[in-house]
Amino acid sequence: MCVRAADEENMEAIYTLANCFKTGKYVEKDDRKAAELYEKASAKGHTLAQYNLAVCYYEGVGVVKNHKKAFELYQKTAENGLVVAEYNLSVCYYYGLGVETDVSKAIELCQQAAEKEEMRAQHNLGVFYRNGDVVEQDIMQAFVQFKKSAEQGYAPALVDLGRCFELGTGTGKNDVRAVELYQKAVNQKYAPGQYRLARCYRSGTGVGRNSLKVLELYQMAAQQSYPKALYRLALCYLRVGGNRTAVQLLQRAANGGLAEAQYSLGICYLGEIGVQRCYQEAEKYLLQAAGKGNKNAQFTLGLCHDDICGHYKRVTKLYEYAADKEDATAQQLQVNGSCSSLDI
Repeated sequence: MCVRAADEENMEAIYTLANCFKTGKYVEKDDRKAAELYEKASAKGHTLAQYNLAVCYYEGVGVVKNHKKAFELYQKTAENGLVVAEYNLSVCYYYGLGVETDVSKAIELCQQAAEKEEMRAQHNLGVFYRNGDVVEQDIMQAFVQFKKSAEQGYAPALVDLGRCFELGTGTGKNDVRAVELYQKAVNQKYAPGQYRLARCYRSGTGVGRNSLKVLELYQMAAQQSYPKALYRLALCYLRVGGNRTAVQLLQRAANGGLAEAQYSLGICYLGEIGVQRCYQEAEKYLLQAAGKGNKNAQFTLGLCHDDICGHYKRVTKLYEYAADKEDATAQQLQVNGSCSSLDI
C-alpha cells in the first residue's frame, strides 16, 4: 500500500517508504534508496524528509558526504521550526562544517535549542559551562543543563551528571546517586557509562567492590572500542600474564588516540612485553603520547632516547617540556645530564 501510494507521488508515503529502506523495516535495508526517496519528498517540501536527507549528507550514508548540503538543509528545516535541526546547525557552526566557523553563533543556537528542551543541546550547553573555554565557566549551570538532559534519558548527560555527583561539582557529593545514573547509561549500552560504573566497582565508590563486575563492564565497553576500557582491560591481562592479548588491546586503544595506551604500548615494544622488541615502534608510540602531554612518555623518551636514536636535540626539548610540567625526575636529569637506558 505504501509503495503504491509512493508511486502515486504521495509525499507522506514517499517519506514513510524512505524510513523503511533506512531501517530495513518490511523491506531490505538500502541506504541509497532511502536517500533517493528523502530527496524526492524533500523536493515536495516535506520537512522531516529534508532533515533526514541532511543527516544522510552529514554522515555520508546513501550519498556522498557533503557538509555544505547538510548545512543548507538543516538551515531550511530549522526555519520551519524543527528544533533538532537548530541543534545540528549549532554543531555545524561550532566545527565549521559546511559553513565558516562561528562559535558565538553556535552557542546562540545551542542555547535556543536547549530552551526548547532539545536534550543534546542541553548536554552540549552543560559541557560549555563545565569546560569554560567558550563561555564563562559556571559549574552550577553545567549541573542544571546536565540534569535537564539526563531527565530525558540522554546517555552522555546521564554520565556527566553522574560525574557531578561523584566529584561533588555543582552539587553535593553523592556516590550512590552517581552509580544509579551510570547504571541507567549502562542500560542503554553506552560505553562511557559502562566504563564509569566499572571504575566505581573497582574503587568501591557508591557500591561494593566487585572484580568480576569490573571485568564484565570493561569487556562490554571494549567491545565498542572505547579506548579507556580497552586500556584498563589490557592492564588486567598484563597482571595475569596475558601479554599478547594486552598488546592487542593497547594497540586498539592507542589507535583511538589514548595517550596512556600509546605510552604503555611504547613500553611493551621497549621491554619485549607481548611483542618483539622494536625501538622504532617504541619511539613512535612514546612520541605520540608525549605530544599529548603524557609526562611518563616525555620522561621515558628523555631517559632512553640516546640508546634508541641519539636525537639529542629532541631529547633536550622533551626534558625541558617535562620539567615545565613539574616532573621532578626530569628536572633532576636536566641537572645531572643523565641519559641511562630504561630498566623495565
